[in-house]
Amino acid sequence: MEDLAALETAAAAHARKLRRPKFRHPFHLKVDTGMNRLGISPDDAEEFARRYAQCPHLKLAATFTHFASSEDFSIHQTEQQEDAFAEAVHRLRRAGMDPGDLHMANSAAIASRPSSWGHMVRPGALLYGYHQNYDPAERTETANRGMQLHPALTLRARIIGVRDVPAGQGIGYNATFRTARPSRIAVIPAGYADGVVRRLSGKGHALVRGMEVPIVGVVSMDLSMLDVTDVPGASVGDVVTIFGADGNRRISPFTVARELGTVTSDLLCSLGKRVPRQYTRAEGAHGGGRSR
Repeated sequence: MEDLAALETAAAAHARKLRRPKFRHPFHLKVDTGMNRLGISPDDAEEFARRYAQCPHLKLAATFTHFASSEDFSIHQTEQQEDAFAEAVHRLRRAGMDPGDLHMANSAAIASRPSSWGHMVRPGALLYGYHQNYDPAERTETANRGMQLHPALTLRARIIGVRDVPAGQGIGYNATFRTARPSRIAVIPAGYADGVVRRLSGKGHALVRGMEVPIVGVVSMDLSMLDVTDVPGASVGDVVTIFGADGNRRISPFTVARELGTVTSDLLCSLGKRVPRQYTRAEGAHGGGRSR
């Protein structure tokens, strides 16, 4: 609520800069319906309307809220939040305000709660074909109620070095992994600055020539190492799949996140800016693309 005055001051300054004294800067109003993080309380709707009437350089373009647990159908928090939001919008209208466009739905709600779609939606992980507790390829969850999702993200690198290492040798920082046999260790130019999170050290896997291989040693900022001893012919230039499919095998961000005790978005948001993005249209896609 207290931010409204500061926003009006900034909007007035912007109008003067534009030399358009009657310009009204659009903004979106967030209503806190249960996340208890940001936004006005529904009980403050009338007071907000009173203060907004004193802001000639602002225009309410949209009103929204954010769900705390829209992927969880075992509780009724989302329904309660929808009701609270509807009440807040009603109060704004009763106070003479046009709430503008309404939006509530995050990825899980887009996939499973049409009642929350409003005038617009806010996809996050859904753009990659996932949401927090659902992997469409593995069919392990039921929160996707009617929306057909397709995993769209593939993260790959290439082997830049392969070396033969005798048994008993330490690999990487602090020698957290030691070879139990004569081994072939491959190096890829992707580390935790690129999306191969450090928690995969000694736990994660990648795909090389259609075979699953372990990530060995500590994942460093720029490099990771793989044990390719059992991959015939693995060599420099081979494609390594960190997330995605290679032949009949697949590594899903959803599965990896579950094994690490986190959520899919945690991994997807780890993809560094220096990772090149390539966008291709999937067969049968309607107006969408597949990011790699």
